[in-house]
Amino acid sequence: MFTSTQPPRVDRIPPRACALARVVVRSVPPLILSLLLILLSAPYAHAAQADDAPPTPGEIFQRISPSIPYLETPTGTGSGILVKQSGKQYVVTNSHVVWPYQEAFVYFPDGTELYDVPLVDWDLLADIAVLGPVDVDVEPVNLLPRAAVEVGDVAYLIGYPYESDLYPEPTMAQGIISRLRQWTLTGLSYVQTDAATAPGQSGGILVAADGKILGLSTYILDDQGAFTLALSSGDLRRRMFQILRGYDVDQLGDRRSLLDDTDDRKTILLDGWRYGYLDYSGDVDMFVVELAEGQQVWAWLDSYAIDPEIAIGPIHAHEEELVSDGPYVNDVYYEAPEDGEYLIMVRDVEADETGAYLIGVSTVDDE
Repeated sequence: MFTSTQPPRVDRIPPRACALARVVVRSVPPLILSLLLILLSAPYAHAAQADDAPPTPGEIFQRISPSIPYLETPTGTGSGILVKQSGKQYVVTNSHVVWPYQEAFVYFPDGTELYDVPLVDWDLLADIAVLGPVDVDVEPVNLLPRAAVEVGDVAYLIGYPYESDLYPEPTMAQGIISRLRQWTLTGLSYVQTDAATAPGQSGGILVAADGKILGLSTYILDDQGAFTLALSSGDLRRRMFQILRGYDVDQLGDRRSLLDDTDDRKTILLDGWRYGYLDYSGDVDMFVVELAEGQQVWAWLDSYAIDPEIAIGPIHAHEEELVSDGPYVNDVYYEAPEDGEYLIMVRDVEADETGAYLIGVSTVDDE
């Protein structure tokens, strides 16, 4: 290799030119010189502001929507999110989108069709299902451990509400963050938005105005779709990792079919609680608690997934003999007429929802 021994040539400004430039600068009035400097620096300031500007809704959609697939089972449709863990790609969705099936059809916006994508496992309490692994030429989304968000911030839903086309295309809806919710006993957090939604959006994504992922769209709070609850990105990320590691995340046992209904006749300890799950439309779960004569208790239920009705009564009582405060009421007061076991019934008011809940029995404070 040839190496020059001569020092590199540096083009220098002639001394006379430098002297002339100093004379010109000194002859310009200070005000004019300041204006010239502002004009010369303006393009650079504009470029800096452009670099700091948040992405437009269109830019967010173009970047994220390719990673949001359409899902279909024999009885319904929904949305999903492509993620990556330990070098493998997976599709995350709501468990109620695929339950009780062990596989689903997955279609990406680029036309990629994946048949019979297997279920890894689900977390029925948090309403998460993980499918895969899959092999697609699509960039997965990045789930953050924590995404800063405040009530009033702009947010976007991306998914497949009311999708029926032969070649599904994702939909984007805009709204604001209307509330931050906490399901206290489970430790799960949700982001509530008023972005328009409808069946089929379940399993889709909630995105902040800066393009960061806020969560997994999970529940519709009313029949008109006025509000959506999205499981927070941090909770989704944490529980997804646990599912992939084989943990029993929801503590509901290995439920792989409608026949694996393990709730009936389970015992609830006094002043204790446990998890339950309505496995199919019209499912009714029965629990048992032991009470002493004259003992006063509250039987209560907590759920985001179902519209509950809870009732309590003697162990051999018919359903109509059980005591209830009516539909959409989460607790019921009861005084035991004698020592023995008592039955607690749980069902969905409309008998058409499945989902997880917490159920407990608390003694009435004498004070």
